[in-house]
Amino acid sequence: MIFQTRDGAKLNYEYTKKQSPAIVLVPGILQTVQDYNAFNNLPNSLLLIDSRGQGKSTYTQPIPPSTIPMDLTLLQLATDIFDIILECELKEFVLLGFDLSGIACLQLSLLLRGRDDVVLQGMVLVNTFPMTPSRGMLRVSMENPNQYITNSKGKSSFTQLDQLVLREQLNCINGVNLTDQLHLVKTPTLVLHGADNKMIDVSYGLMIAENISGSEVAVVPGVGHWYNYVNLGITNTT
Repeated sequence: MIFQTRDGAKLNYEYTKKQSPAIVLVPGILQTVQDYNAFNNLPNSLLLIDSRGQGKSTYTQPIPPSTIPMDLTLLQLATDIFDIILECELKEFVLLGFDLSGIACLQLSLLLRGRDDVVLQGMVLVNTFPMTPSRGMLRVSMENPNQYITNSKGKSSFTQLDQLVLREQLNCINGVNLTDQLHLVKTPTLVLHGADNKMIDVSYGLMIAENISGSEVAVVPGVGHWYNYVNLGITNTT
């Protein structure tokens, strides 16, 4: 299904209605649809959202005469998620975010404080971060962008627009720091992080857990950045 934004982007999502609360899965930069097949067996409703430029979602459209799309922001990524949640008329849901989408889920949880029309019942943040990661993470990603553009639906080829989207997604977190706001998050939160994560150090996950009261953290030995692959029995130490 497609959600049309006011700025011309078309956001792809898949929604399977079952029991409440719904699980809202937001892919990171590198995801495949196989990673989520296990969730289809759960009794919960399942909403899978492709971020701008990933999967079947398109990017923000340029404003003529410019041919370059407008800058992407963390607030925009968080708002996109919520727009589709409203589109699906979800009243109770759990957010599940991976790496870059995890910080967008954190941003959304802060935006939802005080609302009584929807209930964020919980968050699961996998290999994510509350602030701009080290330059090392950004440098590794940009050296091999083709590796990281794969997404929830997959793409057969890597285009110039894909590279632009990847750069914008990484650039939108430059200078971001939600650390001083994490204590405002009252949502039950589970932080999962691979102990051998070479892209986003485990210290970022621990930082989230330390600052969200009542949160739980699981640091998994021998697991790298693609933590979700563990469900498929695949060992990874990236």
